[in-house]
Amino acid sequence: MKTKAGARYLLRLDDANPWMRQAPWGRVEALCDQYGVQPVVAIVPHCEDPALRLEDEDENFWEKARRWQAKGWTIALHGFNHVLSGTGRGVVPLNDRTEFAGQPEAQQRIKIREGYQVLRENGLDPTVWIAPAHTFDRVTIRLLQEETEIRVISDGLARHAFTRWGMTWLPQQLWKPRQCPSGLWTICLHPTSDPETILDRLENFLKSTKLSSVSDALSQARPWGVSDAVFAWGFRAARRVKTWRRPRGKAAV
Repeated sequence: MKTKAGARYLLRLDDANPWMRQAPWGRVEALCDQYGVQPVVAIVPHCEDPALRLEDEDENFWEKARRWQAKGWTIALHGFNHVLSGTGRGVVPLNDRTEFAGQPEAQQRIKIREGYQVLRENGLDPTVWIAPAHTFDRVTIRLLQEETEIRVISDGLARHAFTRWGMTWLPQQLWKPRQCPSGLWTICLHPTSDPETILDRLENFLKSTKLSSVSDALSQARPWGVSDAVFAWGFRAARRVKTWRRPRGKAAV
């Protein structure tokens, strides 16, 4: 398998928390070390989502997170508690369950402020925002600017990094490794919940594909434009068709 000309890839790892499954996370870290990959890692500051609390609490979790940072991994603030108690689609309308989109400003502010503080108090420097379920709104963005130093969002549908609403966005369009046309593509994996076959696929992908760095991707950002809006519309339309054709009872990605 050869990398298609012009295609660049980032790796994003979601849902890191003290109760995550250790074995798959360990395997992914070993693969990143082996192939020189520095992923974006999304850390839940105060995880209360039972779907993510699957093992006994790892008392060394924050030490492990500092080790990731020392390796050059990009630390991302992944919401606050990862409890999707609200409904709302926000500015990246891929899902309708949310921790942030459409929620009261005061509630969002507290979560952003306290979540950022948890990571900082544990010796981490989060530079990227990742909303649980992709759902956040313009209020969330403004509060990130008011309460934190974060000016990068890992989300959005485009084929290159872009600037919009005072933030730089690294688009995220893939949930498993695959070859794509030219552009910047972020592969988002969930080591705690993804099946082993996805990690096998990652290993095979890394054997033949060199991943890009976050700094390189950010350096090539350009303002959001009409072509980006068209791509986003087409992506969502294709995703809706795929969902409609999915057998009953099979969850959407």
